[in-house]
Amino acid sequence: MKKRIGALLLALLLTVSAVCGMAAPAYADTEPTGYVVMSVEKLTLGQGFIAEPQKVAFYKGETLAQVLDRLLTAENRKYLHTGALTSGFYLSDIQDADRGTVTIPRYIYAMLPAEKTISTRDSSPEYLGEYDYYHQSGWMYSLNNAFPDVGAGNVAAQDGMVVRWQFTLVGYGGDLGNSNPSAQSPRTFMDRTKLYTVLASLRGSEALKVGSRKECYDDLLEKSTDITWEMSSEDIDKLNTLVAALGGNKVTDIQLPTHESGVKTVAYGTTQDAATADFPTYLRATVDGKSQILTGITEWRLDYEFGAPGAYRFYPVLPEKYSSFTVLNGVYPAMTVVVEPPSGDINGDGLLDVRDVSRLADLLGQTGTPLCDIDGSGVVAWNDLRLLAAELGSNALTVPQDAPVLTAIPSTTGPAKVTVPVGTEYDTVLVSAPEGVTLSSVTDLLTAADSGRALCAVSMDGAAAEDITLTYTGTVGESEEIQVVLLRSGRYVTTAVSTYAALVSLPVGILHGDVNVDGAVDISDAMLLAKYYSGVRELTDRQLAAADVNGDGAVDVLDVTLLIEYCNGLIDRLPIDE
Repeated sequence: MKKRIGALLLALLLTVSAVCGMAAPAYADTEPTGYVVMSVEKLTLGQGFIAEPQKVAFYKGETLAQVLDRLLTAENRKYLHTGALTSGFYLSDIQDADRGTVTIPRYIYAMLPAEKTISTRDSSPEYLGEYDYYHQSGWMYSLNNAFPDVGAGNVAAQDGMVVRWQFTLVGYGGDLGNSNPSAQSPRTFMDRTKLYTVLASLRGSEALKVGSRKECYDDLLEKSTDITWEMSSEDIDKLNTLVAALGGNKVTDIQLPTHESGVKTVAYGTTQDAATADFPTYLRATVDGKSQILTGITEWRLDYEFGAPGAYRFYPVLPEKYSSFTVLNGVYPAMTVVVEPPSGDINGDGLLDVRDVSRLADLLGQTGTPLCDIDGSGVVAWNDLRLLAAELGSNALTVPQDAPVLTAIPSTTGPAKVTVPVGTEYDTVLVSAPEGVTLSSVTDLLTAADSGRALCAVSMDGAAAEDITLTYTGTVGESEEIQVVLLRSGRYVTTAVSTYAALVSLPVGILHGDVNVDGAVDISDAMLLAKYYSGVRELTDRQLAAADVNGDGAVDVLDVTLLIEYCNGLIDRLPIDE
């Protein structure tokens, strides 16, 4: 009994440390290394700031996730996350009880697909986080007016950075201005780096007590709660009034040399040193209203790993002699290096697989996308999709290891039917059958096939049919399975899989402990189960079946404890599997 109680306490401690924001550690340094301008915003809900723009100290070697931890700790707000503050950090929820009436801007409703709506109720009112109000919602961060492709735990904090944590509702950040390939229908908004730098620098300052400065500050801060706000000439005058309060050595503009375009394109596989070899060694700037040349630029900073296809923004590091300068635009001009994707890499992730086919399927009918217009017709069409599938070959027909799959075990030879809930959006279906089974069709459109593997593009708008029919010859053995993967715009449709799995007309195998239905049992499953037990998250029937790891017919603290013990190697197997 004592051993069991000890294990339970250990498990609960592991749960708390895994899902809750930790207090900022102590530092031997008496002075911080620098300051990051940071805000936490829920402008898409019409509710302003959780944390107004402010300067947050950081110490040597810290990441942006650690800076966020310090800010939320100071605000007395708990938060939930996966990964660590130094690697793989993902912010899922922030404590935000009694947030009041939600007023969503009109442009967000215009971004919604047909027959989709935003809920006015939050399923977890104590926290604001992923899947609240809409299935695409969650927390994202921008760094110097751009949305990085890496987590904040992998980005080193640098003095003068402007970081905005923002709640997205629709388009995976498209409603915030995210222009990454993962975003949908991105909007364009005013760059707030200079504004936030000035507001943060003067927050709580004695300088605001002089003249009309406080009035200007309050007015600009209030207007900042409107995500669609664009500064008028009057607003610019107010900002300049605040700029004047900051004193000398004010750098209001830094530019690249006039001959430099700021963009460089390199082939996939080019090293970082080769990509930055001819970067400029000086910059043009305006210091206290006068033009000046900043020399000795020998270092250009990149905040995440270089290599995969995409655009990388390098920022100059000013020499020590310019340490007294205050850069008001919050960011130095960037040198952008565009790494071209390898042939066939439509989604730009450096991999050649079914996700590229899905991304192209989502762009069918569009013009001005030469990477997807493979046949050169001027428009992305079905022929381009067929050519891409042929170019990728077996890669297009192989189920990637990280793909969330729906496993169906037919009791007889085909055909078999998979029923999908109304409203589920997907554009591509990938099916893989065991050896000896030949797939003859999947729904009505078969673009590529290789015996027991098949790939089809369902629609160009994601509004797929409710049923997927698999027609095949041969017999599926007792221990064998047919795997079905759904994708939408180059992403796996994990929500749909967990939702419709229980509705398949064929028996579906359940992996005990796989609460998030991603095909593996790991600490992320334990964290999700802990959230369910604490009332933060809801689980589907299939997820609940996987969560009952002791087989007693209930999902409770014992299941949480056992799953954490299993994921941490304290037990070799789950009781239900014994």
